[in-house]
Amino acid sequence: MKGFVLIEDIVDYDDALIVQRKLNEMVNEDALEGAILILEHKDVYTCGIHKDKGLVTIGQNIRMVERGGGITYHNPGQIVSYFILNLKVLNLNARTLIGVIHNELIEFMTELDIHGESRLGQETGIWTGNKKICSTGIALKGNATLHGSALNYINNMTGFQRINPCGFNPDIMTSCKEISPMNLLPISKAKEEIAKKLCGALKIDFNNRKNWKEVEEIISEQSFETAP
Repeated sequence: MKGFVLIEDIVDYDDALIVQRKLNEMVNEDALEGAILILEHKDVYTCGIHKDKGLVTIGQNIRMVERGGGITYHNPGQIVSYFILNLKVLNLNARTLIGVIHNELIEFMTELDIHGESRLGQETGIWTGNKKICSTGIALKGNATLHGSALNYINNMTGFQRINPCGFNPDIMTSCKEISPMNLLPISKAKEEIAKKLCGALKIDFNNRKNWKEVEEIISEQSFETAP
């Protein structure tokens, strides 16, 4: 099956996680070339494998997942990009994949008159000056990845104040809306432009578009040896 891109509005985080894990199995079994999912989430806190980076008690469930990084926050207006890709086929490792992702998101930000810098040391993600605008954490299962990046676009930032995102003071977090409000595209157009850039860089056919229902049907047709 050819690779595809999905561009959606708001998708429940738990539903998206199940889909990612099943698509990851499909890519590892050579039943799918790969997929890029571009979407938004309802309010949710998630934490990766570096649990010491900012994990605090916030009085609600935190989704503990297999990606890199510590705790972060997702909500509507934030553009989330997930990558289910075979690194062996792409001849990439996890670090170089993150570099490709960051480069394409930085190019998009540049078109909004926002300067972005990719950081892969203690300060991970994409930064603009002394502010963090995009968080990135991926996981590798078999030869295929899952999880990805979250670009703060027009989302409300107050949810970050309840945590120390990836171990930092929440005041470091910013958004495209805060930095360059006069140059923003409608979020639907922004997701399209981001998808085009990422598909071009990662060899996914942008014209092979799927909606959420179609992706669920693709998954339902497969048999999986392991639980999601």
